[in-house]
Amino acid sequence: VIFTAVYLLFKGSKNKSTRSRQARPLRNPAALSALSVDETPSFDPSLKFSMEEVVKATKNFSADLVVGDGGFGLVYKAQLSDGLTVAIKKLDPDAFQGFREFQAEMETLGKLRHPNIVKMLGYCVSGADRILIYEFISKGNLDLWLNDSSSTDGDGYDDAPGLRLPLSWKTRIKIVSGVANGLAYLHGLEKPIIHRDIKASNVLLDKDFEAHIADFGLARRM
Repeated sequence: VIFTAVYLLFKGSKNKSTRSRQARPLRNPAALSALSVDETPSFDPSLKFSMEEVVKATKNFSADLVVGDGGFGLVYKAQLSDGLTVAIKKLDPDAFQGFREFQAEMETLGKLRHPNIVKMLGYCVSGADRILIYEFISKGNLDLWLNDSSSTDGDGYDDAPGLRLPLSWKTRIKIVSGVANGLAYLHGLEKPIIHRDIKASNVLLDKDFEAHIADFGLARRM
């Protein structure tokens, strides 16, 4: 009797679980790509760029302008029609994670303004393409300065020619303090934002070695 009762309970629980899973259709990249960002209130329409502008700025996504690999796409150093130098990240249109990264960056980074957080200047949506446009931070990421002592010629950044010198302790403390200030700002918002991917390659350095937290593809509002 006990065995029969346990069997029936187990079978009923299993069927219920299966029905629950079947009731929720799986989300796929194609379906997500069809969504319009304009339907999301957190996306500021004033930040929208046309694909024509992006193609012109990147010289049709020239390989010569690539300055980094963002994991789900390439980053280009580009110049807008008004002369402003920017960083343009083109996410891989075939990557489901790439679409999620676009959504996360727009919903968190899109409206943030803080001296230690990289500023988003715009976005572009065209077909399956998802593109993010940021301010250009001249000295690249912290990981390069900690681990790469090779020549800085031709890397797309505005460093003086020659080898990268080790960072002084004064500069290192300045960078760490900047990262801490940026995180404190994010965590102190009315709806705190958790970055979830803080590492040297996601910390950009400007000409004065001020830190700018970047890459909010895994960020979440709490």
